[in-house]
Amino acid sequence: MPLFRYAAWIPGQNKKKQGIIDAGSREAAQQKLSQQGILITSLVEIRHVTRDHRLSNIALLQFTQDIAHLLGAQLPLYDSVLSVSDKHRTGKLHGFFLHLAEQLNKGEAFSSVLALYPKSFSPLYVAMVQAGERMGALPWVFAQLYNLLSMQQSFRKQLYTMILYPGFLLSFSLIVLFCILFFVIPSIQDLFEGAQLHPLTSFIVHLRGGVRTHWHFFLLSLGAFLLGGGGVFIYKK
Repeated sequence: MPLFRYAAWIPGQNKKKQGIIDAGSREAAQQKLSQQGILITSLVEIRHVTRDHRLSNIALLQFTQDIAHLLGAQLPLYDSVLSVSDKHRTGKLHGFFLHLAEQLNKGEAFSSVLALYPKSFSPLYVAMVQAGERMGALPWVFAQLYNLLSMQQSFRKQLYTMILYPGFLLSFSLIVLFCILFFVIPSIQDLFEGAQLHPLTSFIVHLRGGVRTHWHFFLLSLGAFLLGGGGVFIYKK
C-alpha cells in the first residue's frame, strides 16, 4: 500500500503536525487525515523502497551519527528518524528513511526494522541496536556504532592508499617498459647487430622480440591490471 508523508495543522491545539500514513490513494489519505480533524498543508507520496536498497558507507556513517546526536538530545526515536529524513528531503535517501520511520510508527522495534534491509545494516549493527533496546541505552549504542564505523572507514582509506600507490607505480613502470620495447629499442636495434651485448641488454632485446610476437598477451595483462585497479577505485567510492 502506498505511503504518504503529510504536514498538517491541528486547529483545536493550534500546533503543526507531520507524519506518515498509508492509504490506497492520495484521496484516501486525505480522507483519513480529515477524519482526524486536522487541516492538511502538504501531502506527498513516498517512493517505494525495496529490501535490496543499500546505503553507502558514508551514508550509513552519517545516519548513525545523526541518530546518536538526536537521541542524545532526548528526542524520541521516531522523531529522530523523521528528522533524518527531513535532512534528505531533496535526495534519493528521503524515501528510505521515511520507510524506517513508518515502520516505527506502526510499533515495530527499531532493530526489527533495520533487519529488513540486510544490505544496508549488518547483523552486528542490528544486534547492537537490539541490545540497546533491551538495556534502554540506544543513545550510547549509536555513539559506539558511530565510533566503530568511523574506525572502519579510516581503515578502508588507509588500505585504499596502500593499494593505490604501488598500483600507480607499477602501472607507470609498465607504460615506460611498453614505450622502451616498442619505440626505443626498435630505433637503435641496428646498433646491436654483431655486437657483444651485456647480459641485461641482451635480455631486454630478446624480451622485446617475445613481446612483439605475443603482443596481445602483454596488452591483455596490462588491461586486466588497469581494470583491477579501476575496480578497487569504484568499490571504494
